[in-house]
Amino acid sequence: MKPPNLPTAAVLLALAATPPAGAQVIISEFLAENITGISDENSNREDWIELLNTGTESVNLEGWWLTDNIDIKTKWAFPKVSLAPGATILVWASG
Repeated sequence: MKPPNLPTAAVLLALAATPPAGAQVIISEFLAENITGISDENSNREDWIELLNTGTESVNLEGWWLTDNIDIKTKWAFPKVSLAPGATILVWASG
């Protein structure tokens, strides 16, 4: 799956819907100033955020957001994507 893009490096995770009881999604890794790390599908080294579902239930991330502004919690919305237990998703902060 191609990672979605996010237009910023400083990140907050916001939730609109109540996740399933066995779901727990966390920001597991974050890389700012990606100078020598992994590249995106365009061979650019953008900043990125990795989310991990540490719970026992799949989570549909539609209705969840990432933002760099605490006053604008709905800045970047996740598309309809499911995160299985133990799975990760990488979001590029590529502007």
